[in-house]
Amino acid sequence: MRRYLPTFFLIIGVLLSTVLQPVSGVRASQAQAATYTWQLVRWSDAQPLCLLEVNHEGLPTGVEIYTQCGAERYQEWLNTPPCTAAHTGGDTSACTGVYLRLITVTQVEGDTQDSASVENSPPIYAYALPPPEAWLDIEGCDFGNQGYNCSEAPKLVIHAQDSLPTEQIIKIDGNLNGAPFSCEGARCEVELTPTSEAGALMGFYAISSTGMSSSPYQARLRVIQVNNGWQVNVLSDRWQGDNLSSCAQIWDVFPPLGALPKWLTSPQNAADLASDVPYTYLAGQLITKGVVNAAECARLGLQGDGYANPCGLEKARAEVDTWHDRFDPQIITAANTIGIPAQLMKNLIAQESQFWPGSYYLSPEERGLGQLTPEGADTLLLWDHTTFTELCPNVMHTDTCQKGYPALAEEQQTFVQGAVMQRVDADCAHCFMGIDLGKAALSIEWFQRYGRPTTNFPLITSIQQ
Repeated sequence: MRRYLPTFFLIIGVLLSTVLQPVSGVRASQAQAATYTWQLVRWSDAQPLCLLEVNHEGLPTGVEIYTQCGAERYQEWLNTPPCTAAHTGGDTSACTGVYLRLITVTQVEGDTQDSASVENSPPIYAYALPPPEAWLDIEGCDFGNQGYNCSEAPKLVIHAQDSLPTEQIIKIDGNLNGAPFSCEGARCEVELTPTSEAGALMGFYAISSTGMSSSPYQARLRVIQVNNGWQVNVLSDRWQGDNLSSCAQIWDVFPPLGALPKWLTSPQNAADLASDVPYTYLAGQLITKGVVNAAECARLGLQGDGYANPCGLEKARAEVDTWHDRFDPQIITAANTIGIPAQLMKNLIAQESQFWPGSYYLSPEERGLGQLTPEGADTLLLWDHTTFTELCPNVMHTDTCQKGYPALAEEQQTFVQGAVMQRVDADCAHCFMGIDLGKAALSIEWFQRYGRPTTNFPLITSIQQ
């Protein structure tokens, strides 16, 4: 999981730009110096937001926009999508974001200055190309149940690649536990030395021949010397190797040394996730729905609260074991998606519903295998903007949805919460047992949304040196 550090300083490469319309005005000769004055202008109302000056032809760079206009305006410029209306001569007031406009060019020759106004300068559309990327791997080591086992001194390998096939990575820079390192080219081998059990931090980034740099990446490394070599663990969203079955990536902390407890394991084969827990509520539901015949038992195998009594559980045991393992493939997929142990997710579902996805008579507002409530849906919509934008247009006008979930009236928020609840509600009056098994399985995907990383707040990150 990437950790967002305070922005003490910014590592940003020069953003490449495609100029769709030529900039009219005075062009300085090679013998003359010139100052170019630009405005950063809002599309919606043509309001100038910032004035900046550069001493070179072409667009201001991302660094210049950041230093002269500030982080907020820089981020707004960086996130601006193309304005289609500007290409067709249409109304640009509906476009979002900002554009650059050249205002004046001041030429200096000797002791004289000549300032020329650039009339009706067209907007400049600066599309930032995808930056280069870098990934981590380890070579010469074997993965085991406690991490990577290395018989020789381990080396971490950083691989980088440019976004353009015509360009190349010229350099990889970084630091490990405060010690800087640098490699020429697209591959960098970093020799590892023993660390504490808490591990050591590493920051790194790649630089392209275009002048653009990758995002600053971070990793946490643990290197423990053992009798037969070294044991290595790596936590990073750039890691391409295998990971321990634990919540280590989410919490950015290594599990204790030694074998992992079962609840932190994550088998990839559904058969290995099977269990034999005697779920009495599940047994009671299977008896009530007629799946299991417990007529020979006292009270037809049921207690007064709907749970199975000992006789009913015995009658239903084979069906119970089959039932609670039927969702294991979906649990494994969901757990892998968000990086938590599959056994942990299965245990959570067992605690919530005992794998019966129908509504519970004491809490009829709860839905799905994860027993989602409207309050839980409210939390999800506040936290995960992707879920909100996916569901909101189903119940309200798009213009209303653009306000964002926190800005909606309480009644409108209730509508969107209802859309979430409808997705996980497996109750089905005309289905066998009153359960829609397809929606029951789908509710696991919604359950895992609570653990996935959110993209609500775009942040500028930096490597702290």
